[in-house]
Amino acid sequence: MFSSSDMNDTNTYLFDYKYSIQAGNARKVVKQTIFLVLDRNMFLPIFAMKPEHLGHKIGAYFGWEDIDFETSPEFSDKYHLTGDDEGWIRDNFKDTVLSFFSKSSGWHVEAANHFMIFYAHNTLIPENILFDFYKMGNHVHTLFKESQKELGKI
Repeated sequence: MFSSSDMNDTNTYLFDYKYSIQAGNARKVVKQTIFLVLDRNMFLPIFAMKPEHLGHKIGAYFGWEDIDFETSPEFSDKYHLTGDDEGWIRDNFKDTVLSFFSKSSGWHVEAANHFMIFYAHNTLIPENILFDFYKMGNHVHTLFKESQKELGKI
C-alpha cells in the first residue's frame, strides 16, 4: 500500500484489494487496484459510476434508469451513473468530468462525502504503470474538487 498526505487535509492511498463472491458451488475471486482519496475539504454526493453494459440497457427498458446527460451523450452511452441525490450529482459532474470520462472507458468511481475511490473492476494495475494510474486518480480527484469549488462548496 502507498499513501500520501498534504497540508490540505487530503490523504491518498493506492492498494490492491481482493474479495470473493460465492454463489452455490461457484466462487469468483475479484482482484483490483484501488485509488482512494480522503479529502476533508471536499463533500461529494453519494454516487456510483461504472461502465454501462447490455444489462443496464435492458434494465432501463423496465424502468431502472441511471443519470444521463443530454450535453454529453458519449458519457451517458459509456457509463452507468446512480445515486440518490440526482441534482447534487449533476452539479458535481461538470463538463470537465464528463469530457474526461467520455474519452476513456472501463473506469469505476464511487464517492461519499469526503471519500472517493477510482478503479477498473477486476484489474490489478501492473507495477510499471502504477504511477500513471496514481496520477490519473489524482487527476479525477482534482476534477471533482474543481467542480466543488465552482459550486462554492470549498
